[in-house]
Amino acid sequence: MELPKTEGWLQNAGKEVIHLLQGNAYVRLDSHRHCVESLNGHLQEALSQYDAALSINPTYARAKVGQAGVLRQMAWQGVTDASLDKIDVGKLDEAAIAYEAALHLGTPPESANIDTKVHFGLGQVYYARFIRALVTQGDWSTPMTQARTECEQVVREYDSGNARVNNLAGHAHARLGLLAWQVKDLELAVEHYTHAIELVTPYYQAYYSTRLGEVYVDNGQIELAIEAYDEAIYIAEFYGDEECLLVFAARRNELSEAGP
Repeated sequence: MELPKTEGWLQNAGKEVIHLLQGNAYVRLDSHRHCVESLNGHLQEALSQYDAALSINPTYARAKVGQAGVLRQMAWQGVTDASLDKIDVGKLDEAAIAYEAALHLGTPPESANIDTKVHFGLGQVYYARFIRALVTQGDWSTPMTQARTECEQVVREYDSGNARVNNLAGHAHARLGLLAWQVKDLELAVEHYTHAIELVTPYYQAYYSTRLGEVYVDNGQIELAIEAYDEAIYIAEFYGDEECLLVFAARRNELSEAGP
């Protein structure tokens, strides 16, 4: 996908950055929303933009990471909680190859945090493999360990003093919490979700508060679950997210009516 020609601006003179930003914008448009139906339909446009960036500058690691992320998301397209066996393993393989390739492209600035983004991306790939193996009764222990290792690497990078990756570290904690929850290590799940909430943006603070609430539900701690949902409701109210607010409030009422 080539940008419109501009007099005096050669195609290979920095236009890869524009394609990267456009790809990022399409990804944001198609980002999965946990409260309402995803917008969907923009991943292919995002992939085209990243491909265009790489056609101009094949060593552009940021675009390669973007490309890998889109491939990973494509593996989940059309998949629901009832059809996790449909996760596209081929797309996951493509994503993993792209993530690994990004580690060896050019000399990106330290601020790009390519290594950390790759660790997080691979953690997501391995998580998808884990959850698919879990529902198909395959070997889930290996991808679970791989996912945990990659996400722990992201957390270590933040803990070592790299404040630039605080958001990634928060999502890595959340993924570690989800892994712990899947294998019923509820105490560890609470610990990771609590750390996640401290580091991520407000939207995800609310969402991870609800996940924390559900962990408490599984552990029979209904009062703590209600408190977690109250926090999610407060955040949604504060930021005017009416759609999520309604979902959170409905679940909070269910828990309140169910009682201890």
